[in-house]
Amino acid sequence: LNAIHPQAMKIFQKQKTHALINTYQTITGAFTQDPDYNFYEQEVYKTLINSLSQKYCEFLPATNLATQLTGDSISTNLFLLGVAFQKGYIPISLSALIQAITLNNVRVEENIFAFQMGRHYVNSPEKFDILKPQEKTQQSLEETIEERTKFLTAYQNASYAKKYQELVEKACLIDKKLNLQEKPFAKAVAENAAKLMAYKDEYEVARLYTNGDFMKQLNNNFVGNLKLKFYLAPPLFAKKNKNGELQKKEYGSWVFYVFKLLSKLKFLRGTTFDIFGYTHERKQERLLVESYFILVDKILENASLKNYNDFLELCELPQKIRGFGHIKEKSIQQAKVTEQNLRKKLNLP
Repeated sequence: LNAIHPQAMKIFQKQKTHALINTYQTITGAFTQDPDYNFYEQEVYKTLINSLSQKYCEFLPATNLATQLTGDSISTNLFLLGVAFQKGYIPISLSALIQAITLNNVRVEENIFAFQMGRHYVNSPEKFDILKPQEKTQQSLEETIEERTKFLTAYQNASYAKKYQELVEKACLIDKKLNLQEKPFAKAVAENAAKLMAYKDEYEVARLYTNGDFMKQLNNNFVGNLKLKFYLAPPLFAKKNKNGELQKKEYGSWVFYVFKLLSKLKFLRGTTFDIFGYTHERKQERLLVESYFILVDKILENASLKNYNDFLELCELPQKIRGFGHIKEKSIQQAKVTEQNLRKKLNLP
């Protein structure tokens, strides 16, 4: 969507060729350099429609449909081919297309099925509505709190989740103090506090692998006897490169049994007996949580409509902290630069 060759565009415009456009958003290489990369979806749609005209420009969620029908996104091209053929855009006979797919001798049955499903989509699109991606609705504050509370309870315990709820209640007081009906502080704290509190340490990785969801996803997508391999960089054992960065190493399926044991030890998190808690990364993650709680208290004391935007930006800074290991370390340092500038502007120690 983001790059249509100029020559192809001229052909579309001159010959009034129909353009079937797959609306699925695929992460590009730009995302590795810019985690906040914006697809500018609506702008792209408008550009295509203005260039090709509404009459010759058709959008459909081809990848979503093909993946749910066949279990593999690679079927998208054959699904689109079926759509194009049924609409009369391809001047080749049905028998010739089926023969070409057969002679190619690659996933013949799956490809023919995807092709035929594309044809059926044209005839009865309403029957495919159940497979189409649902529009994302904005989660309410109450829904966010409920969801994060449930997650943090599973992550640690009910007491840990209650601390989160109490912090959000303080954020609600900030909104009340400033008479902000939309509750921006409560929403920001509800999302960002949970993000910091649920840092993905060894216990959490083990829990997520063994709570049943991981195996369910595997069994839904693959059949037969599965052999698992894990690529991990345990802070206590992993080797470092010349830059001091932990290097991942392959481990066999036996690690899954270690995960089962480790997931049951999450009650040790943050205690004297937490052997993983003594690493620099874990200490830093706990410090980020403590600092955020203190920040909310400071905002409650000092917030006004005059400095509202700066304080809100401080609340939302955790969104810029991403990744693991040295990647996360770099993002923390970048966030700290912004934080220091805002604190200086607000005269906040």
